[in-house]
Amino acid sequence: LLHSGADGSLIRQIDPGPETWRLGHSLVALPDLDGDGVGDLAAGAPGLVSCPPYGTGCLGSDRGRVLLLSGADGSLIGEWTGDTEGHLFGRRMALAGDLDQDGGGDVAVTSDADGGEVWILSTATGATLLSLRDDTPGSQFGQDLVTLPDGPASGVRFAVLSRQMDGSARLRFHDAAGSL
Repeated sequence: LLHSGADGSLIRQIDPGPETWRLGHSLVALPDLDGDGVGDLAAGAPGLVSCPPYGTGCLGSDRGRVLLLSGADGSLIGEWTGDTEGHLFGRRMALAGDLDQDGGGDVAVTSDADGGEVWILSTATGATLLSLRDDTPGSQFGQDLVTLPDGPASGVRFAVLSRQMDGSARLRFHDAAGSL
């Protein structure tokens, strides 16, 4: 749902269907991707699984998707889909600057795959520009992330939160090449 900031009235409702359950769980404002002069939007839809006791008869998909939507009319510009059930692709996102220097804003997207991953994706080509993970046993990498301003002194671009099985947390900083 898109509401007016002036009076709260409904401007637009987007409902692309059941394969995008939890659409809007994460949102990222993007520069104009489709050339219409209006900024666009990445909307995460990590999916929803509704299971009765013991996991039988589950409804939905938790593979996850990210939709690139026109800011002018809500039409679909592009999309990415998670590759495995249970990974909740698109659960968290952040604007990732312009790593491939194509003039568009790239997007950092988390996935709960195998302890967690962060994917940096090009909004222009859909290509994976960078993949980050933490192979520490018990890590839940990508529980949150933020893109930092490009500082000449540090060169840091991404801060990624990992939660550990013992309840502790680690904050890791990565540069545009994925190095710590």
